[in-house]
Amino acid sequence: MQDKHILLLYDGHRTHITPDIIDWAVEKKNILYVLPPHTSHVLQPIDVGCFGPFARIYSSECHKFQRTHSAVINKYNLCSIACKSYNSALSPSNLQSAFRKSGIYPLDRDAIDQSLFSISDAIHRQSQSDENIKVDDIPAIENETTEPVNLMSDSEINADTEPILSNQENENIQIYVAEKFTDEKPDENTTFFTAKSTDLSKKNPPKQERRSIYKIVAGKAITEPETRQEIKEYIAQSKSRTKSKTNNKSTKHNINQNAKKQQLNVNKMVHHLLPVQQPQTRN
Repeated sequence: MQDKHILLLYDGHRTHITPDIIDWAVEKKNILYVLPPHTSHVLQPIDVGCFGPFARIYSSECHKFQRTHSAVINKYNLCSIACKSYNSALSPSNLQSAFRKSGIYPLDRDAIDQSLFSISDAIHRQSQSDENIKVDDIPAIENETTEPVNLMSDSEINADTEPILSNQENENIQIYVAEKFTDEKPDENTTFFTAKSTDLSKKNPPKQERRSIYKIVAGKAITEPETRQEIKEYIAQSKSRTKSKTNNKSTKHNINQNAKKQQLNVNKMVHHLLPVQQPQTRN
């Protein structure tokens, strides 16, 4: 076992990712592999084949104890019931089955159903309904006609307009109507909704990407040299940012304290300069 490496799989909790633990694992020839996010329910063996049976066995033992002893579960009998359930649930056969079911050992890439990692059906349906809107799906208007419609008759056209050719009557009438209405002031409601629609159509400025150590370690062996170096750089940057924030807070605190002292000094000076009013005596 001295020449062999030990593979340790675990989730990306913050306490699992520290330079001290990584250095100790490298020294002891342990490979620390952080599971990808949101996959521990299918890739972590203890979640797959141990916690479920443990909860069922513990619940059964509690009901059995209450029926047998006619007593409640308290701090005096909890340990014995939990230990008995733990030994039954985390048996060697259950542990081996959990590793086999998660496809870790023996290695089986097809052991996990890929549908477990698919997007939610509700989100998928919503995205399809937003993107797959077609013009053919819009119901047609009844008695719809494609024939040209004369907007105005010859008698309604203003006499000041230019003469119109007979073969272009409809086109010129439409041009006249457009020119006639362009001189009118736009409706207040139209202007309001146009401005609002313009504001809504503007895209929000891109947000600054949030720093997270999980983007570095997720789905990687954190004992590898490259990953270790990235983790150390991230921790060093985090410490420098925390230190700068602390300095800024202390600077603001000192400024506020100095301003308060100056205000108190000004109040004292004003109090000494003002004449003291003598109390009026009655005759």
